[in-house]
Amino acid sequence: MMKSLETQSTREAREQKRKRIIGISLLIIMVLSTAGYAFASFQGNREPEPIVTGTQLKVGDRTFALVNSKDSISSIDVPVSLRLQDYVGKQLYLDSNFPAGSYEIISTIGAFSEKIQDACYGSCDKNLPEKDCSSLMIILNSSSASKVWQNESCVFIEGDLRAVDAFIYKAFESTGG
Repeated sequence: MMKSLETQSTREAREQKRKRIIGISLLIIMVLSTAGYAFASFQGNREPEPIVTGTQLKVGDRTFALVNSKDSISSIDVPVSLRLQDYVGKQLYLDSNFPAGSYEIISTIGAFSEKIQDACYGSCDKNLPEKDCSSLMIILNSSSASKVWQNESCVFIEGDLRAVDAFIYKAFESTGG
């Protein structure tokens, strides 16, 4: 028995149909993937509630170890309205003469920022960008007195690691409570 011969137009039509089915299948997969991702992102927009245990701060699946417990720094007033969500995915500038404080900021809030970069608050002689309080910035100064305050998008922290940790605990507080 002989196999019937196929015309060129029949082969091309079958190939076009196969390509169309593959294209439609890929399009459906892409649409469903995008919808699933959007739904998961919508569900994940609620910030995970921070859990404080001793000197550990747990947010979602991340755990941060601070030097001071929240109870030990409760006497430091932190009149700051900026919270962690204000830093998430954004450029953060840091002006610091306090390496240990810088490390605490970089390892906690910096973990959520798009990028953290050294800068100067105002003018300086260093080869760094000069910023003002229109930029999201944290200014750290080592001092014997602990003081934290905010001016526009700048947070000023004076003192030791107690003041830095007081700010970090405040930043990680949920906005709802």
